[in-house]
Amino acid sequence: MTGAGWAPDDHVRGLLLSPPPLLVDASVALAPVTGPTFTGLLALLLGVGWAARTRRAAPLLLPAAVLTASLVSHLLKRLIGRERPPVEEWLIDVGNHALPSGHATATAAFATALTLLLWPRGGWWRVPVAVAWGLSLVVGLSRLVLHVHWASDVLAGWLVGAAVALITYFAGLKLILR
Repeated sequence: MTGAGWAPDDHVRGLLLSPPPLLVDASVALAPVTGPTFTGLLALLLGVGWAARTRRAAPLLLPAAVLTASLVSHLLKRLIGRERPPVEEWLIDVGNHALPSGHATATAAFATALTLLLWPRGGWWRVPVAVAWGLSLVVGLSRLVLHVHWASDVLAGWLVGAAVALITYFAGLKLILR
């Protein structure tokens, strides 16, 4: 299954065939520190530290959401088996299949879980939420700049990450409140 032939994917790919060098450099720099592994570790450190500091279990829903979303993304990649854009266009080396984008999935799960945990507090607590969503957007776009994903891979990643984070959060709350 390839991404070529779906008009929106082809259109976005055409727009980004020759990205500015500064955008490519920034995207290359972001790639290793925004992937599922790094995002999962960051969520784990933040969630465990936050839970220990507040003596509440709810912050553990942050790493639970990111790690669950990353697992779902990995399984979907194997099940769907969608090929990436042509390898000769890649600006970095990548492995496995394309759909959904693991980077987009992990960062959307992180942003969604953070939103659910912090947004109700209001005030300056909303700043980290805005930063997390901005980073997720930048990360998704960087995957397109690097020519390692189709636009629909990134969109699917954002949707999968947000959906899994919502399910994980509300299922986790039910367990915590028992």
